[in-house]
Amino acid sequence: MESAHAPVYPLSMLSFALFACLQPLYDDKGDVPDTGEVVDEVDPIDSEDVEEPEDRDGDGLPDEEEEEHGTDPDDPDSDDDGVRDGDEVEAGTDPLNPDSDGDGLSDGEERGLGTDPLNADTDGDGLSDSEEVELGTNPLKKDSDGDGLADRGEVQKGTDPNDTDTDDDGLDDGEEIGLGTDPLDADSDGDGLSDGEEVDLGTDPLEADSDGDGLNDGEEVDLGTDPLDTDTDGDGLEDGDEVNTHGTDPLDSDSDDDGLSDGEEVSTHETDPLDEDSDDDGLSDGDEVNTELTDPLDSDTDDDGLSDGDEVNTHGSDPLNEDSDYDGLSDGDEVNTYNTDPNDSDTDNGGVSDGYEVLVDGTDPNSASDDGLEESPSGLYGGHFDVDSSSFIATVGSGTTDEHDHGFSADYGVSGVDFFDMHGSKVHELTEDVTDLDQPFKLIVANADLSPGARLVLNGAYDPLDYTSWE
Repeated sequence: MESAHAPVYPLSMLSFALFACLQPLYDDKGDVPDTGEVVDEVDPIDSEDVEEPEDRDGDGLPDEEEEEHGTDPDDPDSDDDGVRDGDEVEAGTDPLNPDSDGDGLSDGEERGLGTDPLNADTDGDGLSDSEEVELGTNPLKKDSDGDGLADRGEVQKGTDPNDTDTDDDGLDDGEEIGLGTDPLDADSDGDGLSDGEEVDLGTDPLEADSDGDGLNDGEEVDLGTDPLDTDTDGDGLEDGDEVNTHGTDPLDSDSDDDGLSDGEEVSTHETDPLDEDSDDDGLSDGDEVNTELTDPLDSDTDDDGLSDGDEVNTHGSDPLNEDSDYDGLSDGDEVNTYNTDPNDSDTDNGGVSDGYEVLVDGTDPNSASDDGLEESPSGLYGGHFDVDSSSFIATVGSGTTDEHDHGFSADYGVSGVDFFDMHGSKVHELTEDVTDLDQPFKLIVANADLSPGARLVLNGAYDPLDYTSWE
């Protein structure tokens, strides 16, 4: 008869059953427990038989995880930004937000550009990545055009962040900001030169007239003058005064080539720097000032009736002496009225000076026949006197003469001699005064036969035509 209790097994059978219970559930280290593998009729020792988690849309994100992220397990790109959900999760972007950093570019566009989809301003230049794309700048480079200004700074200043030299003046926008010039104006100071040209020339791009001479820098460059030198030709007049006031050439120190610089003519002599002969006397202004010592503004410096030019160039008379031969007639009267020689006191060599003939005797100074030998008011009886001179007063017994003038009275139309103020250059004046009024002196007259009569005047003024002065 059978018992109602559980069957009784031999010991060997119990040992096997216990061993089986102690075996690991995952002998093949697969994802499915061996018990399941046995049920599913797969090899519990082969991991290649393990099934992958289900990913219906193939976006790299298992359906279970899609549920966690809230993405669509049937749409590989839930936010339609061009990046699979799985890639977004891996990259850290939001698979449900097409623009994870909110910069105006989808995450997919940022991947294509190489920008950071988690940083709205990848290059940190102050412009969002999408603004840079819209402007055409490089969202991966702070200074897209390399001009020294960040892109945002250029946008704020109005310069072109894609053009190193927005105003095309030869200076980068960054250089202009450093100099203080206007990167939007090729000629910041309006002088006719671009800012770049001014920097190359060394002029001030912020100052229209760098040297302050009255001409702006552009005008100077056009004229050929030096925009850094107020007086390019060194004539004493500033370039601006030459151009704007006097009409002279700022590149020629002597515009009229008269021998005087433009500055001397304007500032010193007040002559015309555009007229070589300001007084039209036939002598250039330079010759009058430097050679003849005449007045370049007075055509007849000595007022003798002959122009300075006529005296120098035609007659050879002295333009500074109205009576060059000291005959008592002015040079002009001799030439224009009496036709006598202004350089010869006795034109007809008759022994009487031209002036005496005209003014006293009333005789013809061009005819020797009427020059009588009667006693004349000059104190000479038809002859003349010579002068021998010494430039110093000698002691008794040691005096000598050093020059001789034959016919001194005739040469200069005089009847007396002042040894401290001699006429001409043939004889010498005394170079020392007689200070002792009691000092005796001796006057030696030689060849007296040539002057048979004469008057001696001491310490008195005399005039050969005024007898009362002979006392």
